[in-house]
Amino acid sequence: MTSLSWRLEHQLDHTTYAALQSLWEGDAERNPFAAPAFLRAMSAAMVRGDVPVWALGTSAHGSLAAAWPLRLDRGRAIRFLPFDYSDQRTCLALGALDQASVAEGLALALRGTHAASLALTNVPAWGATLGAVQAALRSMHWAHRAFPAWPCPVLRVPPGDEAGRAMRAAMDQHKRIRGYANGLRREPGFAFEVAEDAQELETWHREFCDAHERRWDGTDTPSVYRSAAARELFLAALAAWHTDHVLVRFTIRVDAGPLAFVAALRAGTRLVYHHVATSPAGERHRAGHVLIRLIGIWMSERNFDTLDFGAGGEEYKTRYATGNDALWRVFAAPHRISKTYVRGLVEERIRRSPALQQGWDEWVNRRVRGALRRRLARNAPHTVSGKTT
Repeated sequence: MTSLSWRLEHQLDHTTYAALQSLWEGDAERNPFAAPAFLRAMSAAMVRGDVPVWALGTSAHGSLAAAWPLRLDRGRAIRFLPFDYSDQRTCLALGALDQASVAEGLALALRGTHAASLALTNVPAWGATLGAVQAALRSMHWAHRAFPAWPCPVLRVPPGDEAGRAMRAAMDQHKRIRGYANGLRREPGFAFEVAEDAQELETWHREFCDAHERRWDGTDTPSVYRSAAARELFLAALAAWHTDHVLVRFTIRVDAGPLAFVAALRAGTRLVYHHVATSPAGERHRAGHVLIRLIGIWMSERNFDTLDFGAGGEEYKTRYATGNDALWRVFAAPHRISKTYVRGLVEERIRRSPALQQGWDEWVNRRVRGALRRRLARNAPHTVSGKTT
């Protein structure tokens, strides 16, 4: 086992963030949801009462070799630091480290904070995180449940020199989408825009949020971007990803205005299709599907081998996906007689039954819709495109 010296911190100084940057750049996965500037933005926007917890593992040479970005919530549960805009939540670790060495950091966080429970969501099976979480809980003899809970559809082609050709072929097999694309190209002023710099980022962000709000206005799931606070958090995430050099913004426009937007994130030869907005006019033109095709072609020209559609099993994603990188949930507590452990046990059994899963999702959606309506009511009036409504 590789020997690491672990410590806990609640705030990171500039020097430690620089070390975290080097660690992230050396991580084989380079998960954009564990990128340093994004983690700093999430820490700054944390819910009042939650406390950042960083478990930092240093090698014998004094360099940062592993890190767990965590938070202790008001109920004394350890969770991952990112609480939003994070399809995959992971630790950071150099590839040469063994599972037990990485696990020590999480175990220290649980002991050092006197945590009452652990609740981790959106944990991918790839990389070091899931195995290290389970190893840490076993070492502490905590009761725990770990199970695949949320789909993450992916379009994956064989890596290597022929990846671009294979990605283009995967896009071209959807002939109906090619037809939508050809029709949309004939619209006056059609343009497909790709931006990897910060030019007009705030304008793009405002247009994205406005389109998202118009699309979901009057539905059972109104846009969160009716809230000024939600808009501010999204802008902070975009700015952070730009700082981390992972953000790629895609847009389809016509003379009548923008139709579709995607905020995508680079992760090596993988591109995460993270956040999407389509205007009502864009829906009529099937601009969302057209944008997926154009993104795929852009990827093919740069030899990407994976289009990761992120958390959620929406039908439009499965239309293109060739696989599913399921995201796991882990619930744990020192004893089985625990609300957190029982929740994990119940949810695990629900996830195994399609009928129970459907009922669970409907119940959760009703709760989410109700909470969202109450949240939006508290934030009214709100501002859209400079107008108070």
